[in-house]
Amino acid sequence: MLGNQDGRSMYGQPPLVETEILTSSDGRTVVEEIDNGEPR
Repeated sequence: MLGNQDGRSMYGQPPLVETEILTSSDGRTVVEEIDNGEPR
């Protein structure tokens, strides 16, 4: 998922952070944070 500081998306600015996580099969628990950094 891509993320920004508050308001950046409203002004058409590109995302600053991309986060990739692995969740449990029921979607309630984060099992692993795979990547959290600059967008790839």
